[in-house]
Amino acid sequence: MSDMIIGVDLAKRVFQVHGATITGHVMFRKKLSREQFRIFMAAQPACVIVFEACGSASYWAREMEALGHESRLIAPQYVRPFVKRQKNDATDAEAIVTAARQPEMRFVIPKTQEQQAKAVLFRGRERLVHQRTELVNALRAVLYECGHVFPIGLSHLKRIDALVKDPACDLPALIIAECQDLLLQIAAKTERIDVKTKTLKALAAKTDTSRHLQTMWCRSFDSAGGRGLCARHGAVQVWPRLRSLAGARAAPAFFWRQGAPREDIESGSGRYPAAFDHRGDDSDHGACTSQDLGEQLDWTDAGAQAEDARRDRVGE
Repeated sequence: MSDMIIGVDLAKRVFQVHGATITGHVMFRKKLSREQFRIFMAAQPACVIVFEACGSASYWAREMEALGHESRLIAPQYVRPFVKRQKNDATDAEAIVTAARQPEMRFVIPKTQEQQAKAVLFRGRERLVHQRTELVNALRAVLYECGHVFPIGLSHLKRIDALVKDPACDLPALIIAECQDLLLQIAAKTERIDVKTKTLKALAAKTDTSRHLQTMWCRSFDSAGGRGLCARHGAVQVWPRLRSLAGARAAPAFFWRQGAPREDIESGSGRYPAAFDHRGDDSDHGACTSQDLGEQLDWTDAGAQAEDARRDRVGE
């Protein structure tokens, strides 16, 4: 593979391409259309292609890998500090190359086509949920103006429906018709949400990562949000700590960390928090010992340990 790094500032129609060696020597600067960019990259020897992580970055990363190149994505906030002069497409492409040359740079894993498809499905469900919430709020606002107050929540829609259908209802005919129309729209949204939810559940049942996360004690992973998290971010390689805790069934101890002992930074004397949680006495929560937790999660007590050390010094 060539030692050249090519930074690409993506756009809808025109791409800015900046090529440089690993040492920073500039090889070329080009402004190419979408068609020209594909032809140009097919003629280049195998090298490292770097994009900013944006909407079409995963697609172009897959396309470049199909041409034999190595694709990398960088988060935009890591590229911004390397823009040397007035921000434009050319300087952005140069900054991408400069950022990619940093030895400690962290790269984003490109999404596969399947992961992108799942993410689109989840975002579609979220959009429907927001639209349904807007319709429910509009319905409650209409009734509130007419003196009928209903609490927040879908569980009260049956009461609203009963009010609208009541022959003795004191609402004007136009308002009743509008409320019935809103109720029909809410019912249609709910039906579409249920269809997408079933599809997401079926996809989650086929994915090892989703099944693994749903065994954790934390409730959020056993929900549509947790399944969408897996759809958007793919494998849990971004969170190896959570994956190890899920396998050890130590999540309860993670969320009740205050019950585990810790050692003072300077003196090494054992210290216990004021409120001790006795959930650790249960066999379900004893899979991970306090010593193991100290090795895995010392960072959660770093501030408390520093404060203890400061007080000891003051006392001395």
